[in-house]
Amino acid sequence: KHLMSNFITPNKAKYHSIKIAMDGVKRSCMEVIGQRNVKLSKLREIFPSIPSYNASFDKQVEIDAHYAGYLPRQQRDINAFNKDEALEIPFSFNYDELSGLSNEVKSKLNKIRPRTLGQALRIDGITPSAVIIILSNIRKMRSKQSA
Repeated sequence: KHLMSNFITPNKAKYHSIKIAMDGVKRSCMEVIGQRNVKLSKLREIFPSIPSYNASFDKQVEIDAHYAGYLPRQQRDINAFNKDEALEIPFSFNYDELSGLSNEVKSKLNKIRPRTLGQALRIDGITPSAVIIILSNIRKMRSKQSA
């Protein structure tokens, strides 16, 4: 609560040797902690009202703040994949033409011939990034067909 309700300007941050973009935008302390090499102890020097608990608590807050920006993006990716999980892969789909897939992945896909993206993802050794490559190529193929 304290970290979300205390804000710092880029000029004030610079004065206290905290590097953030000099764009004139005020940022919450939580956003600032998410920056590389910014410690909670440094923000307590500027905002003494931020409570202090212990070192492991501070470290966890710093980690949470650092990854906070990634979590919504990852959730969007998960939601998008869940929507596309049932997308059918055409039987004639040529995995060998896909750049970015290892020969081992191509071999497994050619042997098993998954019917959907969800099935492809559940094949041992098939990574989410490989499925994203397949998805993007299916979309390209469909957009060419509809054009």
